[in-house]
Amino acid sequence: QASAQRVRTMSKCSACHVDYFHNPSVRVLFSACDHRVCEPCLTRLFKRGRAYPCPACGKNAKAEDFSDQPQEARRVESESKIRRQVCDIYCKSEQDFATSDEYNNYLEEREDIIDRLLNAATSGAVQETWRCINRYREENAAQILRAQSLQPSRKFQKIRSIIDTEGSFFSQVNCEWGERSGTAQHQFQERYRDLLANPPQAEAAPASPAAPQPLLGGYAPADRTRQMSGGGQPLDSCIQKARHFFFSEFAAATTRAAIATT
Repeated sequence: QASAQRVRTMSKCSACHVDYFHNPSVRVLFSACDHRVCEPCLTRLFKRGRAYPCPACGKNAKAEDFSDQPQEARRVESESKIRRQVCDIYCKSEQDFATSDEYNNYLEEREDIIDRLLNAATSGAVQETWRCINRYREENAAQILRAQSLQPSRKFQKIRSIIDTEGSFFSQVNCEWGERSGTAQHQFQERYRDLLANPPQAEAAPASPAAPQPLLGGYAPADRTRQMSGGGQPLDSCIQKARHFFFSEFAAATTRAAIATT
């Protein structure tokens, strides 16, 4: 009964005091101060301007501040979004550390960063925290790319572990008495049958541009002409490229020397 009363209160407009619990076609929106105003009243109140005092508490409110979600739900959504963004960058696993203590310290550092973003006193503190995050991303770009390439495979392993655990629990506890032999299957095993039958393949991490590249013309035996052509490109094309870069660098050096002498 208390829960039903709370739902009815959330459906009551603080401007016209009409309860829209039995009229779900009318939207009841939440202000930044977490008070409810129905959509017809919202249109009426903000007809002549963007700002108007909240009908419940009198605080100055703007039309764009109203949302379908209460303040608590918006706060949870914002926290989840920030947490996903940070965890996508600080994505090391326990296998990346020599000891469990180092991994725990890494997790504590990540949680501290999330807390600084969520509870910063000023916008400048938030910007400084994001600058630190961006520096970390640049310094650990290779590791982040490798973790992203392994993410589908790790997600599959996690889901399969959950399904196996739930299936075992179901067959031992929740199945019918006549099915205690373990033949019963959990409903998740049927729902995720395609996922279990077709596990994602782990993608290789993007190669560094400095890594040796395969020959463009295939893997035929190398001869003098092939070696001079850079692995399959026409010889005159390579000469044109060399001439282009030579004269480009020569012109740039001449320009720098002229500037230095002035």
